[in-house]
Amino acid sequence: MPVKLITNKQELPSYRDAWNQLADKMQSPLLRFEWFYHAAMELHPEEEIAVAICEEDNAVIAIAPLVVSRHKAVPTLEIIGAKNLYEPTNWLYESADAVRQVVVKVIQLGMPVSLIRMPQDSAVRQAFDKVPGYKGLFFYRHSTPANYFEPDLTEETDVRAELSALLSSSRRNDLKRTRKQLEKIGTVNIEVINPDTSNLDHHYQRLMKVEHASWKGKENSSLLANKSMQRFFQDYSRDMSAISKVRIFFLTVGEDDAAMYLTIQHASALWILKIGHDERFHKMSPGFQMAMETIIYAAEQKLERYEFLGCEESWQSMVPIKQHQLGTYLFIPVSVKGFIYFTKLVTHLIKGKLHR
Repeated sequence: MPVKLITNKQELPSYRDAWNQLADKMQSPLLRFEWFYHAAMELHPEEEIAVAICEEDNAVIAIAPLVVSRHKAVPTLEIIGAKNLYEPTNWLYESADAVRQVVVKVIQLGMPVSLIRMPQDSAVRQAFDKVPGYKGLFFYRHSTPANYFEPDLTEETDVRAELSALLSSSRRNDLKRTRKQLEKIGTVNIEVINPDTSNLDHHYQRLMKVEHASWKGKENSSLLANKSMQRFFQDYSRDMSAISKVRIFFLTVGEDDAAMYLTIQHASALWILKIGHDERFHKMSPGFQMAMETIIYAAEQKLERYEFLGCEESWQSMVPIKQHQLGTYLFIPVSVKGFIYFTKLVTHLIKGKLHR
């Protein structure tokens, strides 16, 4: 199982098809080539990638989508885009044996490895955990999980009524009350758009305006305020719209866009990438309205899962949620770089305790 190391971003497109075949087997749109490629180009413009690709019989069977991050004491290998996007991620692989081959290649680079938001049960964790102690130290730390909902409804059901029944009585009352408040302002409508490459940019501009009109705009954390993130999500969405995977939801009140959801429909699931609402409608809970409407959409489409993505938040428990258990993997090699990294890490931990 030969493992090739790609350090030139321009080489990556030649692996697009093989990459996506492997990603689709793992059933996550966040593992597809488009996600990592645009993250590498837009979020790591000055950093070198270190993508390890394992092949067998001319087929790609494992990929470690890594970048050499230089924001720490020493160069560190991290998942492309993970620190910026903070979404659940993973390496791509068909077997544990393939992962072990890639781990060997990665360790040979002699750099610390820090992988955040990785599945608790990933074969990557198992491979690093079995690395002999004389080659390095491996640590695992549990982190915030990602929630998901499985709309397991009965056949021929009234989807809206059955999902509403899952809400607490106070939430049902809030939903009805705030909906009536919105209707007093203007006609309320839920717009579901499956854009193609010809109109994606138009609707992307719409959703950015909605998001910027929220607290994110005030804190300069919106897509309009962050050009690199803006370009990443636009480029990724454009590529995914070319294969009819993008779903954009707008809650309109009269002539105004009150809330939006940018999502991907893939592998029998709806994946929530970006949400936002106009602060003018804040008291009428437009975010809650949109959450319910998109969950209803997923159920009506007979999708198996509704993936909240991001970090666990209390409002997501409005429906019976399940969780993807995630953690951080840290491997410190026996090398000069590893020693410096370990020393800085211990110093940081000691200072943190002293300041508490």
